[in-house]
Amino acid sequence: MANRQIQGELGVSSQAVDAARYIKEFFEEARDETFAFERIVSQGSWGVIIQMIMRSSDDSSRTSEPSSSTPYRAPRPQPLPLPSQQNIPSPRYLDPLRRRSRSPERNPIPQPARIRLESVPRERKSRTVTRFIMKRSLAEVGEKNIAIEIDALDRLRRSMHIAQPSHVLDDPRWDSLTRPLRGPMLLMEWIENGLLWDFYERRAGSDEPLPNRLLWSLFLCLCRMVAGMAWPPRDFGRKAGGKPILEVIPPRNQRGERPPKSRLLHGDFHGRNVMIDKLEPVEHKSIPLLKLIDFGMSRDLPIRQNEPEDIVVKMHIRAVGEVMLGLLRGNVKGGPGMMNITYKGQPKILDSYATDLDRLSSKYGAPADVAAKHQDRIDNLDPELRSLVALCVAVKVEDRPDIEYLLRAVEKNTRDKRPSDYRNYKYANNETDAAIDGILAECIFNA
Repeated sequence: MANRQIQGELGVSSQAVDAARYIKEFFEEARDETFAFERIVSQGSWGVIIQMIMRSSDDSSRTSEPSSSTPYRAPRPQPLPLPSQQNIPSPRYLDPLRRRSRSPERNPIPQPARIRLESVPRERKSRTVTRFIMKRSLAEVGEKNIAIEIDALDRLRRSMHIAQPSHVLDDPRWDSLTRPLRGPMLLMEWIENGLLWDFYERRAGSDEPLPNRLLWSLFLCLCRMVAGMAWPPRDFGRKAGGKPILEVIPPRNQRGERPPKSRLLHGDFHGRNVMIDKLEPVEHKSIPLLKLIDFGMSRDLPIRQNEPEDIVVKMHIRAVGEVMLGLLRGNVKGGPGMMNITYKGQPKILDSYATDLDRLSSKYGAPADVAAKHQDRIDNLDPELRSLVALCVAVKVEDRPDIEYLLRAVEKNTRDKRPSDYRNYKYANNETDAAIDGILAECIFNA
């Protein structure tokens, strides 16, 4: 009898399907309902990516990740009191996956002795399903890259804008159950809203540009990724446990020195390795945070003689600039050119790959109407945003900004820019909170 089709097998190799089927059958034969195969997500350069689930009781002492938990067996419905107007939360924060809390039980009514209590059905405990990602190699070289990625993610634990190892690793049931599994595997948190590149493609059909205020927020997330890799938490003795924290520039010591930057190079930083996660209360109350994934090609770059200062960080900054160019419908393939920008409040002529932010390169051979639409979009671009993106993809490494300046500048603009700052722009209506919420709902949350 032929093997039954498993979810997600279309579009991946037979080798990837076999690897996924091995995992699926392993957990089915284990007769443990805690962990289960759900589907194949995709096939990457080094292996197959599988979506898994973990079922846990609500009365467990573990705290599951709110972003990836859905009800497995809901509690018996209870009548809820009508809320007052003052207690009704904003619709933005209503979580359809959040389990309703049980109303307090009333004092039981005394029952006559002849009542048979055993006839009352026992209430069953509710359970929660938490999703996580498993990455398995398909070849020996893939095993090496997965081992590299496991170490990199452990080194970057608690960095808010870096994908985190799954909490499943801390569960003793996982360790005891999976010892017979062959080969290395990476377990990563479930990031619920897909790739940044998917958002770009969904929005590509619109003639209107992305709001500047949204672009600033996405830019800030990318800059925080760079800061996280520049000062990895494990390098400075930060404990692995606890909630992820915002990546910031470390303070100077009494001698006026900051901790040295790491040599950790991602090696594959682009829009298809950036994912969109959930909202969170620190810096992403209305626009979801981004997370960097896929550290299989990461490494500590050896020091070379006469290399530019901060070469590793500035390679990441170049990657950030390329991602931002993509969101602005540009590309470094247009080639370098001289651009007039502003840097630290002063005019500057810069040799940069961001020339598509002045006009669409003739190298693309784009029709006149496409070029005109592109010009319409970039004419709506905040000049401060344009200057910073151009600096990120400067031809000379030494012309790119350091992360200390870049993060401060982007952080300030993200915090301070208001819709009124764009009231004279053609697409000023896109800069309101309501308009941005609509774009996110259409292209991310409800896509």
